[in-house]
Amino acid sequence: MSAHPQQERRKCPRYNLQIPIQLSLSHSSFPDTLDATTLNLCLNGLYCTVTRYIPPFHKLLITMIAPKHEEAPPRVISQVEGVVVRVEPEQEKVGCHEYQVALYFQELSDEQEDALQALLAAHAAHVGGHECVYA
Repeated sequence: MSAHPQQERRKCPRYNLQIPIQLSLSHSSFPDTLDATTLNLCLNGLYCTVTRYIPPFHKLLITMIAPKHEEAPPRVISQVEGVVVRVEPEQEKVGCHEYQVALYFQELSDEQEDALQALLAAHAAHVGGHECVYA
């Protein structure tokens, strides 16, 4: 029996891209916003590290900030509604101050999708190709 590599199920690649984001949380046990940095990003969502536990299926507003370039200051490129689809560790732990969170974008407008595609294309051009991961 020959081993077949597992087929990738993602429709779009994730890019190793660290951009600052702010998460606006509506649950009363969280502050109004939580700063984070993406670990990777695609047209469907992002993966980031945060300093507190956010439960799965929690809805939030993601504000993405384009990084500073030589002549351009940082700027907000989009505010997208998202939902937490995975958290690691899976349960809140006393003393834990780092959680990896996967967020799925809900209903991107055409303008938001265009802005995100432009950001990903600029990143791919900057690194001389795309650094994509399927994690």
